[in-house]
Formats: sequence, C-alpha cells, structure tokens
Amino acid sequence: MQEMTMLDRFLKLPPDNLRRIRQTIEKIENMSSEEKENLRNQLQAYKRLHPRQQEDLRNRFDHIPSENRAIMRQRWLQMTADERIAERRKVQQLSPEERREFHRNIIHNARKNQLPNSPVTEGMDETRDHQDTPQSNCEGGPYVPPE
Repeated sequence: MQEMTMLDRFLKLPPDNLRRIRQTIEKIENMSSEEKENLRNQLQAYKRLHPRQQEDLRNRFDHIPSENRAIMRQRWLQMTADERIAERRKVQQLSPEERREFHRNIIHNARKNQLPNSPVTEGMDETRDHQDTPQSNCEGGPYVPPE
C-alpha cells in the first residue's frame, strides 16, 4: 500500500522534481556507511536550528548557481568514498573564508579544464564571478555552520 501512495505522488510531480529525487537516491546509494552517518548528523543539526536559521541556509543554497552545484556534484561522484571522507574532514577544518576559496578554486579549475559543451559547462557564462556566493561547508551535504 505504501508503494501505491508513493507511486501516486511521483506521478503528480513535474519532471524536474523527479530528476532531483533520482539524483538524491543515486547519491545515497553511492555513500559509504560513514558518509550516511555524517549526513544523518548534518540533518539532525539542521533540524535543531531555529526556523529562521533553516530558512537562511536554504536561501544561501538557492543562491549558489546551479552550474556550480553541478560541478561540485560531478566532482564528488567521481571521488571514492575514502576520498570524500578525507576531503570532508579537511574542509570542515577550514575557516569560512578558506572554504569559500577552496570551492572557488575547484569551480574555477573545473571550468578551465572542461571541454566547451560538456554537460557541466554547457550554458555557463565564463564572465560571471560568484566570489561572494555562500558555499556548502562540505560538498554533497547541506551547509551546517561551524559550532
């Protein structure tokens, strides 16, 4: 019965929402046990935030250009579970400004190294500068402010 309810909900969703759900499921399938536990912890930390703080984080995430998120996602999925864990630990040790610089460098290098019409760079405007755009503190997971 639960599958029927889910199927009914899926049939009502627009294609973009279905695509995001599929990507999320694929992302979870590719996570190690430790990564899943880290994500559970991040979700719990998010739930403990005041609703205004939750809204602020959602707004910050929404302002990250989709092409930047695509670059980070593609990079994240190309890494092994051990590489993702090591990078997450490294990034969590950085100051907010160092995190932004770390992410800017990844995005800059990815744009520089991509072929002209690759799925990640297609439609990108190379002249845009997103230096002041807030970034996640660990790719592949929601932004959780340092405590």
